[in-house]
Amino acid sequence: MSAQTDLCHPRTLLGAALAVLSSVGDARYRAQAEFRLARYAQAREIWATLADEAGNAEALFMLGVLAEEGLGEPRNPARAEALYQRAAQAGRAT
Repeated sequence: MSAQTDLCHPRTLLGAALAVLSSVGDARYRAQAEFRLARYAQAREIWATLADEAGNAEALFMLGVLAEEGLGEPRNPARAEALYQRAAQAGRAT
């Protein structure tokens, strides 16, 4: 594989995007990039901060996804349901 091909690899592009977004400071986008790179612990940390500090509905929902699917943690349907309910109460419709 050539260096040119490596630069076009999706993981390379996501890593570059993550670096740019980190400098911008938008935690929501950084968490999504971490999630897409399967770095669930890092994504969870960001979403937990957003959920705790701001009651962010999207962060609560995504924490529910991690718990429901067992991504980076054991599956926990009861925790997922509670997080989905909190997300709905915070304004997330889906």
